[in-house]
Amino acid sequence: MEVAAFRSEGDDSMKKNLVLTLMITAMLCLLANAGMAQDEPKGTPPGSDPADPTRYRPGPRSGTTLRKPVTPDRAHGGAVYAVSYSPDGMYVASGGLDYGVKLWKVPEATLVKILEGHQGAVNSVAFSRDGKYLASGGSDNAIMLWSVPDGGSVTTLGRHSKRVNSVSFSPDGKYVASGGSDNAVMLWKVPEGKLVATLGRHSKRVNSVSFSPDGMYVASGGSDNMVMLWKVPEGGLARTLEGHSDAVNSVSFSPDGKYIASGSSDNTIALWSTPDGTLISTPGQHAKRVFSVCFDPAGQCIASGSADETVGLWGSIYSRSQF
Repeated sequence: MEVAAFRSEGDDSMKKNLVLTLMITAMLCLLANAGMAQDEPKGTPPGSDPADPTRYRPGPRSGTTLRKPVTPDRAHGGAVYAVSYSPDGMYVASGGLDYGVKLWKVPEATLVKILEGHQGAVNSVAFSRDGKYLASGGSDNAIMLWSVPDGGSVTTLGRHSKRVNSVSFSPDGKYVASGGSDNAVMLWKVPEGKLVATLGRHSKRVNSVSFSPDGMYVASGGSDNMVMLWKVPEGGLARTLEGHSDAVNSVSFSPDGKYIASGSSDNTIALWSTPDGTLISTPGQHAKRVFSVCFDPAGQCIASGSADETVGLWGSIYSRSQF
């Protein structure tokens, strides 16, 4: 598999290693966000053979499904909607359509714990920076907090009035931000589960939330085509970033917090200035909608995942590269 030629000169092996790292990161981001831009509710998979005893059937709760049995070649009993690496790189958490949150040991890929508690699909998972906690958001409208690595349920942090699409920890681990299909961006105290503030609302559902590296802001992307920047912890709108012509499915801060990247169903990736909210550039465009974006650790490149089945790399180091 070849990538596009590098623009800058330097050690090719180092650059190729960085490309592979970014590709893996982008693929993880794509898994974590791919379901957020779907118009149909999660928990409503495609039809299957009625004679198949493991097929999805309407569940006992509205808008949910019964779980499939897990086989050795399948990590979850249904689609996997969310993945997240622990800060120390020792664990990967995953969540999906089978209502389960699973904790995996890296690199052995052994299952450490199944975290049970959600009553609907798990749409988002996020580790605290110290790695002690894992937050999860689900189609049961709940945000749950788990201890790591024992997997004990600490508390249900809170609930939205509709499904939770995205969760994000503050850098100091004191708060969890959540975005939901009720259009709300909420802030929860960890580990008590107290609602600190409803930071604000979009006019349509919230697909993605992300804390700034300094913990002063939460960025959110919504189906109203907007990126919004909210003050923490008091709430209130700091800036509205307008420029996309379709739903914003993913938002991500650069490591230094000076920039925000967003990916949209208008097929574009946008780069914004955090201090003033201006659109700096549209560094790339896919053939179909963009589900996920994230910065590389150096803040020099943006990785993106798209419905066109490619992972893109955009920035000063690379020409447009797709895998």
